[in-house]
Amino acid sequence: MLFKLSEKVEQVKYAGFSGNALIYRDKERNVVSMNGNGTHVIARNVEEFMLGMSFVFCVTKNENNLQVYKKGELVKQFEGPFAFMPFFDNGDWVVVLKEEEAGEKFIRLDTELNAVPYSWENSNLVNIKGNYFFVRRGQIFSCHHVSDGHELWNLDVYEISEETEGQVIKDLILYNDKLFLGLVTGTVLCLEVATGKIIEEIQLAVGRIKYYEGKIYGAEEHKVRVLDPETLQVNKIDLTAAFKEQGFGIITNMFIPQGDELYFKSERASVVGVVKLSTQELLWHTEIPIEEGYYWIDDIGVQGDKLYVLTQGGTLRIFERNK
Repeated sequence: MLFKLSEKVEQVKYAGFSGNALIYRDKERNVVSMNGNGTHVIARNVEEFMLGMSFVFCVTKNENNLQVYKKGELVKQFEGPFAFMPFFDNGDWVVVLKEEEAGEKFIRLDTELNAVPYSWENSNLVNIKGNYFFVRRGQIFSCHHVSDGHELWNLDVYEISEETEGQVIKDLILYNDKLFLGLVTGTVLCLEVATGKIIEEIQLAVGRIKYYEGKIYGAEEHKVRVLDPETLQVNKIDLTAAFKEQGFGIITNMFIPQGDELYFKSERASVVGVVKLSTQELLWHTEIPIEEGYYWIDDIGVQGDKLYVLTQGGTLRIFERNK
């Protein structure tokens, strides 16, 4: 057996990672950190929390203030109210949305947590990547420079995807001077991020695309495709033989690449597993019990030698890799 169930955490609102610690909110509205040294409460009476690369951001139940924690200690607090979303972190700054009587505005926090109001006149921010931020207004998707908000280029998302409504761009990955847009159709557009010029259209997978150690991954059903962002070459991996006996297939929005291993949730059952890509071998799988009245696995996460599985009912199961 590759993994064993090490412990369970009940009634988790949301779970994520900060450094080597698992951060979650429990049923008493406490934000809790769990690592190899044990479990401790970071903040109490929290309505919502968000994880940055260096900090944990908590929106308080009362007053809706924004509290910022580092290594479990409160380091700064901002008067609210703050909207819970959107929240963007690119390592150099954090952008959060603050609500005001006149509407909404973005606040930028630098690495020293200095707050700077940002003069964006809309709340249609999609994401921040490096020195660029991206906005969608209706069917127009545009790229802007963070320093001054200047629009560098725009494109019609319905035109590039041949879709007529809804969410078209699933994921944005910035790699050096290239921007990769994962479209709902399964196509990945590679663009020059500074000009918007389309370099290549690549068929990867319907659903999410994910980046890990210099490679971009797409997965669906029995197929995994690995894109090299340098050469734009795609390695196609067929897992049909590995999944045939169990009847598994990878759900497109719930997989995690970790080098030669891919963690996945099966699309046909409440099953999670691990496959070895180089040999197309199913290494391990298990069925997750779902609470009565609930129907699915909500999220999976990998940190070190542990696999975390969060069900819709709020139970977090932690699997530890056997030594």
